Amino acid sequence: MKRVRFGGAIVVVGLILAGCKGSSDMTPEQREAAREKQKEEMAATPTAQRRGFHHTGDGNWEIALIKTPINKVSDALLKGNASKVVMTDPLGKEVDILDQSYLLLQLKGHGWTAVVRLSNGAAKVPELAKSLSTDLQTEAISYRYSDFSGSTHYALFDSGSEVESLVDTDKGVTFNSSRRQITEDEKKDAEAYLDRALKAEDAYLPEIGGMEAPLGKTTVPADLGYSAEEVEGTAFVAGKNP
Repeated sequence: MKRVRFGGAIVVVGLILAGCKGSSDMTPEQREAAREKQKEEMAATPTAQRRGFHHTGDGNWEIALIKTPINKVSDALLKGNASKVVMTDPLGKEVDILDQSYLLLQLKGHGWTAVVRLSNGAAKVPELAKSLSTDLQTEAISYRYSDFSGSTHYALFDSGSEVESLVDTDKGVTFNSSRRQITEDEKKDAEAYLDRALKAEDAYLPEIGGMEAPLGKTTVPADLGYSAEEVEGTAFVAGKNP
């Protein structure tokens, strides 16, 4: 994992690792050893071939994945907003954080574009995923993790309709799906289910998480944990509230 400064705050980028099956029964030492093994395996996998869910649970994470090339997602975001601003390849550059601001990332070899909120006024991730799924008539994924509560919220949309959802809290797992069944073991280890579901959708959760900044000028991190050769494209999209 790597920590970089953005908008006066420290955000985490870098390799995100899945929870280990049966990790609740592991000692801290065993869990750490298993994570290190996963880190080595993931690092050895070319980014273009990575699929699935790999999150350590470090920090708060909110991300939408849209099954559409980055240019079409950029066009659809804030469509009709007269104040809309689009900057391609914004990494390392100064941007003006407006009421609704987003960072987009598409990795080479991947058909999904990641969208991260950069401002508090930006659409919440579930609403963002549902809206873009509707507008683009495609699939979209919403993923949120709270470091404070340890809760996970996941949803899959198809042309605006929610076809799958999972909520994992200290009270247990709530699951609904018209596509798959969840096993009893996966109810005890929701990360294992998310890994399987994302792989089934040919999707990968990029290693970028919550990246909100205050309104005004700021510099987008130059390094999101991927080399230029691994990135298909990045974009900054922003606009004022109507």
